[in-house]
Amino acid sequence: NLSVQHQTGAHMSTEISYVGTRSWYLPMFIDANPTNYKATTNTQAGQNAYVATTRAVYPSFGLVRPSFSVGRSWYDGLQAGWKLNNYHHLTATAAYTYSHSLDHSSGLNISTDGKPISAAVIGDYKEIDNLLKLEKGSSLFDSRHRFVTSVQYAMPHLQSAHLLERLALGGWNANAIFQIQSGNPLTVVNTSYSAQSLY
Repeated sequence: NLSVQHQTGAHMSTEISYVGTRSWYLPMFIDANPTNYKATTNTQAGQNAYVATTRAVYPSFGLVRPSFSVGRSWYDGLQAGWKLNNYHHLTATAAYTYSHSLDHSSGLNISTDGKPISAAVIGDYKEIDNLLKLEKGSSLFDSRHRFVTSVQYAMPHLQSAHLLERLALGGWNANAIFQIQSGNPLTVVNTSYSAQSLY
């Protein structure tokens, strides 16, 4: 990451930062026993263009889904922040982030990935590389824009005031936080189609 900070007066500061990360060898599930498919003459809308037959590598088994350490992830973000510190008992912050997160798989729990199961043959690195090209996309948790602001007001302690005034009004803090961000990616899936095949 790289950041630049600047202080204005005794109470105010601003900061602009670039944050970037790269990750390799992340675990992801790949079906190692892809399905053979054969063409069908069914042309009805919404119906499969192919029908499943046998499994290609281990015909006696169904889904064989080990984890492969082949996943990658990319994150780039521009962050801007502003802070007002203890100005007449007032403290405030504001932060904006513009970022993009990409990966091959956002998690190992396939039921929440919102996509069909990917398939490749163990040891066929060319096929795995082709699969990774198709899998690369925005992370499930990617949020392009995010803005957060907070305000805190610290009331004076009123040391010279009457005891009841000090207890009722002195030394209290009032806080407020506001947050808004853009939505996460939406994955559209055709549930009548299975991707457990190399073709």
